[in-house]
Amino acid sequence: MDKVYRLLQEIRKRPGLYLGKPSIERLGSFLDGYYHYEFELNGMCEPDCLVGFREYIQKKYELRTPHDWVNVIQCFSYSEQDALDIFYKALDQYLQNPLEYMEAASKLLWTDTEKSVKAQGNIICIYKRKEGTCDIEPYCTLKTKESIVPIHHKTKVEGDWLFVYRIDEAGNQGELVEKINISIK
Repeated sequence: MDKVYRLLQEIRKRPGLYLGKPSIERLGSFLDGYYHYEFELNGMCEPDCLVGFREYIQKKYELRTPHDWVNVIQCFSYSEQDALDIFYKALDQYLQNPLEYMEAASKLLWTDTEKSVKAQGNIICIYKRKEGTCDIEPYCTLKTKESIVPIHHKTKVEGDWLFVYRIDEAGNQGELVEKINISIK
């Protein structure tokens, strides 16, 4: 399993050590800090066990909301400890079949013989194609400044570059928001 999963298992055993006290809100903040550090250090974040978890939680509670999994779980718990217990139980259930929710959570932006590029919110996942097959494996994850999946953004690929444009009120391609290198080395 990935680093985030191993870290979550350590936190599960000793939440007070990592979070100060058992708290799903502190867990969410801790993970945000971890992702920020990983991005600052490497310029990217590796795909992890929580890709698609938000969609899983929404389906589990029959909700369609812009809120993240922390907020949804908090709404269905009576204490911070209860929320943390619910999180870990849901995580265990989710990890039995994460691909279903990972697919629902992302939008395919580009695919060719070398790679596939998907986006979820402001996270871009690049998958490397296994030579001679249709199989793909995670290559890297990049974080963009703005969410690129909503309808008010358009993407275009030229060579190894993904361009993200804002769409104007008339539905035309507007200003360039971001230029992202999606090359596989």
